[in-house]
Amino acid sequence: MSNLKTGSINPISIYFVLFGSSLLAAVILYGALTSTGIWESKGIQLSGAAAGFIIFFLLANRVFHSLQKLQTEQRNNNDQQKIDALKQEISQLKAEGLPDIECPSNFETIISKDFGLGFSKPREWGNHPEQHVGIYMQPLDEKVAAAGFRGNIAVTVTPLDQLPGLPSDPKDIPLEALKGPSLSAKKACSGGDISWNPTYVANRRAMNSTFNYTLPENPEIHVSMEGMVVLDEAGRRLFIFALHEAEQRAKESRQLFRQLMSTVKFLS
Repeated sequence: MSNLKTGSINPISIYFVLFGSSLLAAVILYGALTSTGIWESKGIQLSGAAAGFIIFFLLANRVFHSLQKLQTEQRNNNDQQKIDALKQEISQLKAEGLPDIECPSNFETIISKDFGLGFSKPREWGNHPEQHVGIYMQPLDEKVAAAGFRGNIAVTVTPLDQLPGLPSDPKDIPLEALKGPSLSAKKACSGGDISWNPTYVANRRAMNSTFNYTLPENPEIHVSMEGMVVLDEAGRRLFIFALHEAEQRAKESRQLFRQLMSTVKFLS
């Protein structure tokens, strides 16, 4: 019984088989072998080959339904085994230290053990081909063409040991030190006034910043930048999340960026 296949069978085909096999058995037993029999139910009485046909048909039908029930039970058992295997796999992943990442609608989860980071990004924003976790590009569409700029979210990480001038103990790093990457970006982009908002990301100290700039190759295109510098003291890393977007699409993309930030989890 363990070799029963769990694929679906057309019931009409089954009943044709039952009918034909019952008819064949009745012909052999009551024709060639001259057997006798009587079948009676609810005032109806049949004898000879007709009775044999009914008897064989009912027996075969009962066997078929018994096998069908067994088949269903086996299919359910197989499905339960798959569910149990998936639960075990999820438990193993959690045991390895992978966090549960919130994934909003139309987002997808990114987890990098190398960077010690997990988050969800907009599903349509594709990965830049030259980056590993790095840069996620807005899909090319008419709005991008009209704006003349392709919005992107960059995610970078730097070990604290590679940043000169910082205290050896991450707990001693002042919040002002988290302004450094955004100030460097503002200088590189010749950006305007910058605004600061100290905050926390996944219980890590962070500094949010925003400023606007124009593209050097096309001064008519105005770009809005929002950055989040996060200090991961336990992992001794500095994470930088940065959104660059054309001003006319900045409001929409900032909402996606802040959704992404709300899903960030650290593996350390």
